[in-house]
Amino acid sequence: MKNSSFANISEMKMSSHTGTHVDAPGHFYDHYFDAGFDLDTLDLDVLNGPALLVDVPRDKNITAEVMESLLFPKAYAVCFSEL
Repeated sequence: MKNSSFANISEMKMSSHTGTHVDAPGHFYDHYFDAGFDLDTLDLDVLNGPALLVDVPRDKNITAEVMESLLFPKAYAVCFSEL
């Protein structure tokens, strides 16, 4: 390790609402919340399926142009890696 560090680590700062999570429809729409549409009623099959892994160089930004250049079906999940 450089600098006699114990490990290679990075620091990331973001709001408490950012991250990999699932929002039930009721998170944004009161009528769904009032009707009981929450994570207990979510079909877990919608969380499984093909995904596209996009390798993003650390010195680059993910721009609208980059997103538009990705050719993948709309049903795919997209994961970004900066390793």
